[in-house]
Amino acid sequence: MSDGTKTNWQDAALPAWYNKNMKDEASMKDYAALFNFTASDSVLDLGCGDGTFFTMAAPVVKSCTGVDISDAQLDLARKNLSAFTNINYVKSTLQDIHFPNESFTKIGTRKA
Repeated sequence: MSDGTKTNWQDAALPAWYNKNMKDEASMKDYAALFNFTASDSVLDLGCGDGTFFTMAAPVVKSCTGVDISDAQLDLARKNLSAFTNINYVKSTLQDIHFPNESFTKIGTRKA
């Protein structure tokens, strides 16, 4: 999973551990409330994980784009948010992702 300097997010055990131990739903709701989502918003979530942030954004906004390096997390997000048609998923490192200027009205990211 980790050698102390580099984390292997491709290891399916790490995302599962993170989702079980690091996600606090109340804190996530408080965080999402700061964004004051509107119907015209296009939201980017860097390190979208299992998509929890989008459970609060997707019902309200025009579109969501989630970026994550982990196939396991992106698969969970797709499963958890399958009812929404306004979400796009991108597998990429944050260093390698590029979007045109002004593609999003709101951008979120969290650290553990």
